[in-house]
Order: sequence, then C-alpha cells, then structure tokens
Amino acid sequence: MKCSEAKPRKRGWWCCAGVALLCCAPSLFAEQANMVLTGVGDNGVLGGIYVGPYVATVNGVTTDVICDDFVDESSVGEQWTANVSTMSNLAQAKWGSSASQQYQQVAWLSLQLMNPPTSCGNANCAGDIQYAIWEVFDPPSFGVDPFDYLSGQDKTNAKWWLNQAQQNYAGVDYSNIVIYTPVNGGPPQEFVTVKTPEPPLVALLTVNLFGILALLFAYRRRRARLQLALS
Repeated sequence: MKCSEAKPRKRGWWCCAGVALLCCAPSLFAEQANMVLTGVGDNGVLGGIYVGPYVATVNGVTTDVICDDFVDESSVGEQWTANVSTMSNLAQAKWGSSASQQYQQVAWLSLQLMNPPTSCGNANCAGDIQYAIWEVFDPPSFGVDPFDYLSGQDKTNAKWWLNQAQQNYAGVDYSNIVIYTPVNGGPPQEFVTVKTPEPPLVALLTVNLFGILALLFAYRRRRARLQLALS
C-alpha cells in the first residue's frame, strides 16, 4: 500500500513541476526564427548601397525586412538563425535593453519607411529614411558615419528624418514591431519588421460563428428535403 500511495504523490509532484516549467518556458528559451534574405526590394541604391525594405523569408513566410545595422553585411541567399525580440523585451536584441530609446527611434522610422513620401526634392525618399535608421546605431568606435555616404538633398533629408525620429518616437504604439538579431550577434545584419495588424479576436469569433450557423442551416435544409423525398 505504501508504494501504491507513493506513486500518485510522485506523479502529482512531476505534474506541478511540468506546469511550472511551461509557465517559465518563455523566459528560459528565447524565441528564434529561421531567416533567408531573398531580395533587395524596390527602392534601389543610394550612396552605393541597396536600401530597404528588403525581402526575406521568416520561418518560410515572405516578409519585408528593414536593416538597422550599417556595419555588418548580408547577401541575397544568405541563411541564418535569429533571436526574436519585441519592443517590450529587447534583452536578445543586438544593442540590448539599454538602447530602448534608439530602438524606438528605429521603430518610428521603420513605420515611415513602409509608406515613404513619393516626392522629396529630387532625392531617394525611402533611401533617406533608411540612412536615418542606420545613423541611429552608428558605432563611433568603428569610425563609420552612414551620412558620409550621402550628399546634397539626400543628406539634408536623412538628417531631417533622424531629427523627426528623435522628437516624435515617444508615446507611439510599437506592438507591431519585431526585431530579428542573428544568434551570433552578426554578421549577418539585424533586421526589423512591421507586422500587418491581425483581425481583432471578436471579429474572428463572429466570422466563425456565422460560418457554423450557415453550415447548420444548410444541413437542416438538406435533411428536411431528404425527409420530404422519403415521405
């Protein structure tokens, strides 16, 4: 009897431990994604460098990606594993949680880059925003200044965009921003994505409910017709 009584207790202990492990799993195991850079996008070259958004697959899904890393390099066809971060949890991001303000500036500029102006004084509008993004994380220790690659109106515009980001980044909803950081810190580069808003849960439930009701109605009509035919 002692053995048969001991087993349930042991099994219950392991169940509790399993539940605790599942609850802690998000903090114990960082989310990762498999990435492949598949294209350079449609915004051309500025300062001798392709500007974003680029095209990649993230876990097999084609996605527009924006580079926030000027020093490292990526090439089309390159594959890697990335840690996944959100704006509320930057622990796995390249520059970490201490750079939260800079990441917010990058996020603000990324939102603009997804829908850039169509005219900006005979300059590459999207490219100017991209260079402003690169300037946010310009590492002085490398002696590289992205703005040095620009001239004329493009350089003026890029500085304007950076100034706008520094003034307007606070208080914006960045819940649709996701950051993908190579597990080895780079290269390849760190990329940012702007997720398409998902339909609200209530709306999805409503659509599903109407679908079920429609199927039920069709089934009842078919059953009624069958009964009439048999009678």
